[in-house]
Amino acid sequence: MPLFFFSLFACVFVILSSPSFFPIIENDSFSYINNESIRLSLYPYLIDLFDENLKSVIYFQIIVFSISIASIVLALKEKKTSFILILIFLFFILANIYYTSFTKTILTESLFISFINFSIAVIIIYKDTKFKNILSILLGLFLGLIISLRHEALVVALLISCMFIYFEIARNRKRIIIFLLTLLIIPIFEINKFYSENITRDSVIEKSIKGKIFMLSGFEDFDYSKLSFIQQSYIDQSIASSKKINRFLNQIKNPYLRNNLYSDYEVVAQYQLNELTNNYKSENDIYTREFKKNLLIDIVKSNPMIFIKLSFYHYLTLWMPGGKQIFLDKSITKNKSEIPFDELLRKSSGEIKSFRSYFLLLGLVFFQTLMIFSIISMVFIIINLFNKRFVEDIYFSCFTFIIHTHLLTISFLNIGTPRYLMPVYSLILICLILAIDRYLIKNK
Repeated sequence: MPLFFFSLFACVFVILSSPSFFPIIENDSFSYINNESIRLSLYPYLIDLFDENLKSVIYFQIIVFSISIASIVLALKEKKTSFILILIFLFFILANIYYTSFTKTILTESLFISFINFSIAVIIIYKDTKFKNILSILLGLFLGLIISLRHEALVVALLISCMFIYFEIARNRKRIIIFLLTLLIIPIFEINKFYSENITRDSVIEKSIKGKIFMLSGFEDFDYSKLSFIQQSYIDQSIASSKKINRFLNQIKNPYLRNNLYSDYEVVAQYQLNELTNNYKSENDIYTREFKKNLLIDIVKSNPMIFIKLSFYHYLTLWMPGGKQIFLDKSITKNKSEIPFDELLRKSSGEIKSFRSYFLLLGLVFFQTLMIFSIISMVFIIINLFNKRFVEDIYFSCFTFIIHTHLLTISFLNIGTPRYLMPVYSLILICLILAIDRYLIKNK
């Protein structure tokens, strides 16, 4: 327990005393404060519980996050992980200011990350604990909470649930039923809460689809000859702008900057497509959500390689925090280029407080190292999938699989921003110290 409280107080102290990457109010914050129908209702409900006192929400997020990290530390100790490695884990958690900064802004990320951390802590100690009944209920509640906070939580929640079911399928099937019923409690509450205040649930999916269509149509080898006339007419309204952006991006040789800007421009297209072109007809009844969904599917079928290429850019960008801040001004000055739709780009990117470039560069190198390690780990697991080693290293194998499934889902369906890497950041560190502990220290 001393290690638990040390970790808890260390987290609180470092978070309160360190600078933040983000302001308290971000662009997306207003949609939660105003309880807009595009958002799940659990986080707005929390804001209401605090009477919209945003400072209280921030303090609550800091405490919950700190307890979640301390819980992982305690779980690693229970698994007899090297004390030095536990301290290394804690150090890299606290040294990642980008990661801890989410606790100090009004977004769902902080609680999303925290409850994923709680779920990880439970699953780590579950096999060897005597308190399986209590922990199975807690795990169900934690996973229910993350599902009720963010839509992309479904992937992580499903995979962690599969781990739990794997542990219990041959032991106690009644416990699985209890777990599943517990998991449903908070999502049912969220659904009831939402529809008590709204008639229909809107979604950001349509915006994501618009962004994908816009960016894909800008590639030089984009082919829409197989699309219908009405589909082509929709693309024709913005293709000049998308190709202009793509030509600009192709001039940028620095991959860290180029990949970041691919994601940023897709966000511009998601929310400000009307402003990217003068002749875009946003109110045309023909261009329904179903129409855009089918159009994207047809585009992907006709242009699978450019879709994979764009998704690959997004995947790499997930591992590139600070890439734009480090290289933007230098690259543009060197190439004597003007940034297309610069004002729209800055508006969509949101405010990120500047840090010294050497600090950001150090962080970039660190995350690139984590990326290489994580990819090598995934290859290692695939090679040994049907070997006994997979069963012996169930945590390392499953955690690595969860990490990449989450990141690939984000890359293909959304955009690449380090913001979406952070929910699995603690998992990446856990995999790293497990690998060091098992294969170097214990020489397995």
